Amino acid sequence: MTIKSIYDGKRMTADQAVALIPDGAKIVAGLAVSFPPALAAALADRVRARALRDATLYAMLAPAASAAAILAPDLGDRIRRISLFHGGVERANDALLASGSGPLTELLPVPFHQIPRALTEHIGVDSFITTVSPMDANGYFSLGTDTDYALAVARSAMAIAWSMCRT
Repeated sequence: MTIKSIYDGKRMTADQAVALIPDGAKIVAGLAVSFPPALAAALADRVRARALRDATLYAMLAPAASAAAILAPDLGDRIRRISLFHGGVERANDALLASGSGPLTELLPVPFHQIPRALTEHIGVDSFITTVSPMDANGYFSLGTDTDYALAVARSAMAIAWSMCRT
C-alpha cells in the first residue's frame, strides 16, 4: 500500500470531518487564515442543526470567510465562542452585542506566548481544525507558518479534523 493510497483512504469532506467532533467538545481553530472556511461552515451547519451540543470554540483573529459562518449571530446561544484576541470581526460582533443581539464572542485575555499552554494544560482542548499543506511524498503535512499554538494543540487534541483541501 502506498502513502498516497493511505491518504486517499482517509480523505473526507468537511461535513464528515466535523461529524467526528463530539458533543461538549473544546474546539480550537487555527490562527487567522489557518481557520479553514469549509470546516467553519460545516461546523456552523452542524451546530445550527443541533447535531453538536455544548461545544466551545476557541479562535484567534478569525478571517471574515470563516467568521461569517461560525460567528453568525443566530449561533450565539448554541455554541460558546471564545476569542484569544479580538480582531476586526470580533469587534464588529461586540458592536452587535451592544445593540442587544445576544451573546456572540467572549474574550479570553491570554499573553500570546502562553496560548499553547493555556489551551493544552488549562483548557484541555480535544478537537482541532486547521489548514495544512498537501501531503508530501513521505506522508507528511506542514502547518506552514501556523506553528504559534497549532503544533502544541495538534499534539494534545484527542480528535483532530484537518482541512486537507484548498478552500
